[in-house]
Amino acid sequence: MQNRTTGQDLSSALRALANRLTLKARDAAAEGKRKAEGDPQAEYLRGLAEGYYKAALDLAAVIKEQGKSPLAQSLADSPAAENEPDYDLTMHLSEVMRMLEYIGINPRDLTPYKDGTFHAVFSKWQNMTDTERVEKIRAMDGRLVLLAHGRTNETNDPFVNFAFRRT
Repeated sequence: MQNRTTGQDLSSALRALANRLTLKARDAAAEGKRKAEGDPQAEYLRGLAEGYYKAALDLAAVIKEQGKSPLAQSLADSPAAENEPDYDLTMHLSEVMRMLEYIGINPRDLTPYKDGTFHAVFSKWQNMTDTERVEKIRAMDGRLVLLAHGRTNETNDPFVNFAFRRT
């Protein structure tokens, strides 16, 4: 069991690193777009974004190949794997908040739970329909699992409950 935990910890750390690289690529690309055309720093930022993006893709390919290894498959098929939560427990609040902000959605409150789920509450005064918000969140990450959405009973503010699948 110790080897399994270590393997999962490494895999989770690698996924978190790939996510951070992707976010850095997006931040650098956005910063480069804000610079004036022809500005040497804009070209530098575009190159930096491309480098981060390629590194994230390479890392994602390594993670995917690791999941196909016979050892990883046998560990995933073990009875102990059936009792573990299906959600990624390594997603940090700050990382999820950055992902939401990047897609233009700013929750008023974002609460992480121990089972790997998140509860986001939004202001009802935001200039976005509930359907638009849910679709943006759904498209935010391929691992995202939409658990529930609607309006809170107390304040009638929109909320979305979601988690990230373990890969």
